[in-house]
Amino acid sequence: MRFKFNCPTCGQRISAEPDQYHTTAPCPTCGVDLLVPTPTVPLRGAAGELPALIKRLERMGFTYTRSTDPVDSAQEFSRLQDALHAFKDLDDLIEKLSSTSKITRLPTTEEKTAIRTKLFSHIMHGVFGGAEEEMETVIFSVVPALRAKEQNPGAPSA
Repeated sequence: MRFKFNCPTCGQRISAEPDQYHTTAPCPTCGVDLLVPTPTVPLRGAAGELPALIKRLERMGFTYTRSTDPVDSAQEFSRLQDALHAFKDLDDLIEKLSSTSKITRLPTTEEKTAIRTKLFSHIMHGVFGGAEEEMETVIFSVVPALRAKEQNPGAPSA
């Protein structure tokens, strides 16, 4: 069953199939590469999925106040799901960056919380597309000391 979402850049309403979730595609209007969000499911009130997602985020240390606008509930639910997926992707990316020596060390717990907080803010404001490069930018903007200095292969060694 097709679902609809908005381009975070231009607001264009786009429809997609559920199997397209978490893939990238260009917006047909503005051309920006965007991440197809999690398909939303109908909310079931206080016992539904949205409160459960908020509780998961709270267990991770986030304070989140649910929107009171029922029109925004589906988008809010989708973005919260995207945030939880992005946190797992963040852990995977940090491992990848460590194994390829792109970071000097693993982030501390406090640094990881700061990175997640900024990532969460970007997702909830609709300015994060989900690309690995975007996530790297968030990591290094929060903790610049993690970035390994690139070595110039043509430079003479001392």
